Amino acid sequence: MKRVLILPLLFFISSSTTAQRLTKNQAEYFILGTISDSDGRYVNPNSKNEFDYYFQWEKPLVSMIDSIVKVNYPNISFQLKQNEYIEAFAQYCSIYSYSLCHKFEKYYKFKPTGTFTYPEGDAEYYGLLKDSIFKTDDEKLAFLAGAYARFGVTTDTAYCIHISESVSKVKRCYNLLKEFKCEATYKRINNIPTQILVYFHPTAKVETYLQKFMYLNKRIQDERHQIVQGVFDKYSKKDTLKKNK
Repeated sequence: MKRVLILPLLFFISSSTTAQRLTKNQAEYFILGTISDSDGRYVNPNSKNEFDYYFQWEKPLVSMIDSIVKVNYPNISFQLKQNEYIEAFAQYCSIYSYSLCHKFEKYYKFKPTGTFTYPEGDAEYYGLLKDSIFKTDDEKLAFLAGAYARFGVTTDTAYCIHISESVSKVKRCYNLLKEFKCEATYKRINNIPTQILVYFHPTAKVETYLQKFMYLNKRIQDERHQIVQGVFDKYSKKDTLKKNK
């Protein structure tokens, strides 16, 4: 099938070499690790076949996923759609694909949110990762690498995975890290939104695997910093102009 791209102006980094180094099974668990988990795997009947959404600074990740799908699932098609978001972060994109949604939703158990039902009778759902989804260490490590690549945060003293309102992913990462004998701490900060974090010191085995994707995490963090700083500077300049009037 032909892949349709609706973002002609995006300049993604080339990730095909890394994608080719992953086995098909590893690649699938890497993508699973990257999937959003704020309030769970959210299914909205008004956005059918939306696989996931990405902020501007996550363009390198979208490029990586594109390469993985191209290498491992050449018959799967998807669309990248640019959308409007809040003024401060004017653009983000979503991946739409029935095939990708169908492939990855097997890893989740879904429950209705109980907050809204559409006139057609369709309900909103959220998904939690199932308990028994890993068979090998490679699958677990690939999942951790995907989670860290997207949600990893640099600190002075430890690695950190951080997802606001995470319902199952951060906890699953914590359990896997403990299984690999890493020193890890699970932390919940009850502000709005609730912050879910796991700080950890990886064993040599885990760190070696994570290092393969550290460039991707750094690229995402660097681009996020530039965009957030640009927005901060923009609004600071507006405030200064107002005060000087």
